[in-house]
Amino acid sequence: MTSKFSSLFKLSSGRIATAFTVAGRAGSINGIKLLKAPSDKGLFIIALTRTIKGSVNRNRIRRRIKAALHTAIKERGPLPLGVFLCVTYLSADQWNYHDLVTWLKATIWQSKKTS
Repeated sequence: MTSKFSSLFKLSSGRIATAFTVAGRAGSINGIKLLKAPSDKGLFIIALTRTIKGSVNRNRIRRRIKAALHTAIKERGPLPLGVFLCVTYLSADQWNYHDLVTWLKATIWQSKKTS
């Protein structure tokens, strides 16, 4: 069963706060940390830190990550179960789209077996 891509990003603030307290590190690159918390759904949250000034910069980083995730999902299949918390910092702006796609595929689906 596939869900709408936009629904992967919807989670209440209470559930986000809970996920941050139980999340473990899934991977990181300069400027981006990916945490994973257990869940019965596959969800992806992008949290931009206050170090990223200006709405133009924040939106550009958010759109780039969402586009890279969309491509990774098309290539690898649905997100594995869990809440993925993508915490971004100012230096996240250095990563281009193709590097993000490669990193997300390697990090999110690292333990998922292909059949």
